[in-house]
Amino acid sequence: MFAAAMFSSCRPTCPPVKESLMELLIILDAFKTRQPYRVTVVLPYYATRARIVKDQGRVPISAKLVANLLTAAGANRVLTLDLHAAQIQGFFDIPVDHLMGAPVFINYIRDLELPMKDVVFVSPDEGRVKMTLHYQKRLGGELAIVDKRRTSATKTEQAGMIGASLRGKIALMF
Repeated sequence: MFAAAMFSSCRPTCPPVKESLMELLIILDAFKTRQPYRVTVVLPYYATRARIVKDQGRVPISAKLVANLLTAAGANRVLTLDLHAAQIQGFFDIPVDHLMGAPVFINYIRDLELPMKDVVFVSPDEGRVKMTLHYQKRLGGELAIVDKRRTSATKTEQAGMIGASLRGKIALMF
């Protein structure tokens, strides 16, 4: 009888991204040489520095490249948590399980028994407004959005705050 093996690698692509990603690819390659039945990569953090859109000519879509590298290195499935952008799932040619941390965080915040009249949910940028609204609608409180401007390919700065004032409030940002 053939015994199937399944290896999982729980390795985020957190900073330093290049080193972490390379280590993960080497681990996957080592798994592949053992010919496992399946390799599931658990990525609690998918590097947000990886570009997800082609907004100019000759600009790579790095998030797609990372997906291709994981697949080529031997991943059969990816399990990830709270992707910065849901479209990253579409960059993979293998199954992706995109789990959401919101139910756990919502229960935790409720258990804190914070006075919701004093709470402001803050979106760090326009890309996270939908997720921030998810928390605000379920828990109450107010909403604020950081107006973030890109000053270069690698730098951003806060241009202002849109929505509720944070003065005297409890600010929660995810």
